[in-house]
Amino acid sequence: MNDPISLLLLFIFLAILVGVIVWPRRGAVARLGRLKQDKKRILAEDCLKYLHDAEYRQKERRIFQIGKAFSLSSEETMNLLNGLKTAGLVHIDKDVIHLTESGRMHALQIVRIHRLLEQYMAKETSLQEREWHTTAEEQEHTLTAQEADALAAQLGNPLFDPHGDPIPTAEGDMPDLFGVPLRQVPVGDSAKVVHIEDEPPDVYASIIALGIQPGTMVKCVALNEDSIQLRVDGLSRELSPPMVKNISVSLVEGDGHEQQSYKRLSTLLPGERAYVVGISKACRGQQRRRLMDLGVVPGSTISAELQSAGGDPTAYMIRGSLIALRKQQAQHIYIHDEKRNESWQI
Repeated sequence: MNDPISLLLLFIFLAILVGVIVWPRRGAVARLGRLKQDKKRILAEDCLKYLHDAEYRQKERRIFQIGKAFSLSSEETMNLLNGLKTAGLVHIDKDVIHLTESGRMHALQIVRIHRLLEQYMAKETSLQEREWHTTAEEQEHTLTAQEADALAAQLGNPLFDPHGDPIPTAEGDMPDLFGVPLRQVPVGDSAKVVHIEDEPPDVYASIIALGIQPGTMVKCVALNEDSIQLRVDGLSRELSPPMVKNISVSLVEGDGHEQQSYKRLSTLLPGERAYVVGISKACRGQQRRRLMDLGVVPGSTISAELQSAGGDPTAYMIRGSLIALRKQQAQHIYIHDEKRNESWQI
């Protein structure tokens, strides 16, 4: 290594390497530091959101529950809470945690962004429902208040997210909880689903797999100690206790369940004709708009023309055009043998 050129090249390489590692703001050390700070910030914001949700639902907010919710040790939990306390976002009375007004506003901003993102994904994308919550969880810490306001304006300033949760305003206003637990619906009565809790994800996925969404009309058929049997869109559905616990409804006077008599397009056989009543609320976003663009709107005549060799998809004639729909899509479309002038929307 006595060659001056080799020594010079080695010096340049080491200088570049050191620069990559320790260069202010752009070096690996700086980036690692920012990553650690981001993780701390995200954990703090998640904690504020958790505390607000517990406060909103009038649940306990004790120190040990924070550690359990975020899988933290006792030391990590106290470091987190002390940081929030120092920032003036919480105060602790014995072992009960309370949000300050500043902490509540910060939490509401994260909640607002999360629910706006979910509404955007439901309305404007083709993402599966089970992906909305996780995706929003990942992105809610990246939007500014100004970007959230722009997103809200783009969506028409919605009041609720696709799960039925209220979306806080930019000023931090949010309506009180409404609706009653599903288990309070008397046998034989009908109700309208107003909210579905989206956690745990597996329970939420099981609920939507049964075709139950905010706005869905249900009728209590049988009430057992360990399950509830419902009529949902003309089908019998049995819900387990965790599923029942996660659904809130508003009671409906009278029958309120007229749509149960409607059939699904998937039951229409080749050569048969019917009239479109509406599209299920379970069909959202781009898929819903595509169906409407194809002429699937209330009052349209639709007939099954032919099926593929495997029985799926089926070709339907609607408004003079032949369209192919898979069974999964056709199940979202309600039909009736007679044309009706409906004043309600499914």
